[in-house]
Amino acid sequence: MPARVRCGFAGYFHPGAYADHRICEYRASDDRWARADAQLDAPHRRELGIAFDIVDMPDGAFVTAGEAWRRMRAGAAAPDEFGHHEARGEWFMRVNLARDLQALTGREVSDWDGWRAVPPARRPLCQDARAWCDIVAEAAGDIDRDPAAVEMLARDLTPFRL
Repeated sequence: MPARVRCGFAGYFHPGAYADHRICEYRASDDRWARADAQLDAPHRRELGIAFDIVDMPDGAFVTAGEAWRRMRAGAAAPDEFGHHEARGEWFMRVNLARDLQALTGREVSDWDGWRAVPPARRPLCQDARAWCDIVAEAAGDIDRDPAAVEMLARDLTPFRL
């Protein structure tokens, strides 16, 4: 069964916020990519009040980094809604865009890498960085249509350097 890791943000841990998180997408019997969160056991679900099916999650429960970026750029969400504790906002959305890009091309990375330690002075994004994020968010959203474009972006993360 085809499956892949997705990096993004879960909306079911804290009301009004999307926490940094990873889930699994798998090819369901109806040929769509379904989403599952294997970290949610019965006690977690009870404590968090999660009533949805964790092996076929509803749209919007988890948003990929690209989905979150596109929402933010369209003005439908604020950058600070996405992240975890101090690691939130545009700069951290950019981090998860790079992580999701890498995961989509079989280069899974740790969610406990060093990005949370980026000094505040290096966090603001310039227009070139935002443009790169726009490109990655679009490409990751169309991975099934144009996997070569995603692979090309993943091979050169030079524009991502902080």
